[in-house]
Amino acid sequence: MKKLKGKLLIIEDEPTNVGILSNVLKSGHFEVTYSTNNLEVQSLLQNQPFDLVLLDTKTSDIDGFQVCREIRSNKKTKEIPVIFLTALDKAEINETIRCGGDDYIIKPFNTKELIEKIETRIMLKRNKVMFHQKSSESCDSLKILSEEVGKMKNEINSLKEKNNNLLKTTREFADLERLKNSFLRMICSELKTPVSGILGFSEILNENPTSSENKDIIETIVFASKNLKDYADTALMITQIEPEQINENMRPTKLSSLVDYALSETMHEFSKKEIEICSNLTDELSEIIIEPGLIKDVIQIILSDAATNSPSKGMITINLTEFTNKIALEIGDQGRGFSAEKLRNIQDFLKKDVQSHRSEWAGMHFAIIKFIMHIHKAQVQIENSKNGGSLVRLIFPVNLSKGKMMHQALSQLN
Repeated sequence: MKKLKGKLLIIEDEPTNVGILSNVLKSGHFEVTYSTNNLEVQSLLQNQPFDLVLLDTKTSDIDGFQVCREIRSNKKTKEIPVIFLTALDKAEINETIRCGGDDYIIKPFNTKELIEKIETRIMLKRNKVMFHQKSSESCDSLKILSEEVGKMKNEINSLKEKNNNLLKTTREFADLERLKNSFLRMICSELKTPVSGILGFSEILNENPTSSENKDIIETIVFASKNLKDYADTALMITQIEPEQINENMRPTKLSSLVDYALSETMHEFSKKEIEICSNLTDELSEIIIEPGLIKDVIQIILSDAATNSPSKGMITINLTEFTNKIALEIGDQGRGFSAEKLRNIQDFLKKDVQSHRSEWAGMHFAIIKFIMHIHKAQVQIENSKNGGSLVRLIFPVNLSKGKMMHQALSQLN
C-alpha cells in the first residue's frame, strides 16, 4: 500500500465537484474529509491535523473567505495551506489573496494542475515546519553554545585573575626576601666591630691579667657583648619574618592594645630607674591593618631605647592621635637627645632605600624599625624634643586592605 501524501479537508457542496475531487484525490493517495457545515468545519480544524484545506469561495452554508480569515487568525491553524476553488471572476480571485489564501484553482479545474498545486503547497508547508524546527534547534544549540562560551570566558578570566594575583604575590614575596637579605648583609657588616673589640680586649686581658685598666676593659667587653647579642637577636628576628606570615597575620588591630603589651614587656626597665609613664592611650581610635607581632616588636624597641636614654626618675610620654586616614603614635623621653649630625644621619637613613651604604648606617634598632614600618606602608619620624630628649613618631595609614597595603609597601621599597 502506497504511503499517503497528506490529509485534506475539502469544503465544497456541489455534488459533481465533490465526486470528481474525491476520485482524483484518493487516486493521488490523499486522505480526504468533506464538510459543508460551518460548525463542523471549525471543529474539524481544531481537532484534526490537516495538511491542506481545499475551499470553495461560497457554498450554501459557508462563506469561504470568512473561513480562510478564521483559519489565519487561529494560532493552531494559521500555517495550514489554503487553496480556493473559484470561478473565473477577477473580484473573487483578488479576494482569495486578501483573505489569506495561498493559491486558487479556477473551475472547472484541471486535475493535473490541482494535484501539482496541492503537492507543492504541502511540500512547502512541511519544508517550512522543518526549517522552523531546525532553526529552533539551531537557536537552542547556539544559546547553549553561547552559554558554554560565556562560562569558558568567565573561567578564563578567573584563571587570569588568579594567575595575576599569584604573580603579584610571588613578586611581593621575592621583594621581601631581597629586603631581608639586604638587612642581613648590613647586620653581618656591623657584627665585625663588636667581635673585633671583644677579641682585641680579651687578648689585652690575657697579656696583663693584673692591670689596673682591667675594669675599663671589662666594661668595654660587656658593652660590645651586649651589642653583639643585640645584633644576633635582630638578625634572628629578620630571618623569622616570612612573607606568608605577614600576609596571613595582617588583621585589624587596636594600636593601644599593642602599646599596653609592649609596656608590660619593658616595665622592668622603667622600674629600675623609677621612670614615670605618662600616656593618653584610648581604645576609641580606629583599627589599623597590621601584623600585630611585628608592630609590637617595634614599639618595644622604642620603649626600651627610651628607658635606656632617660635619666633616673625621668618621664616617658606616649601619645596616640588620629587624623585624616592616619594614626600617629608618639613616644618621647627626657634623655640627652641626638646631636645635630647624628639626628641628620638617622633622618637621612630613614628616608633612603634599604641599599644604604655602611657610612649611612644609623644603628641596628633604627634599621629593624625601618624594615618593619616600610612593610606596613607606615612612616617613621625622629626629632629632638623642645624640652630635651628625643621623640619617635610612628604614622600608620587607616583603612588600607591587607593586600593593597603589602603591595604598595613592597613596591615602594624597590
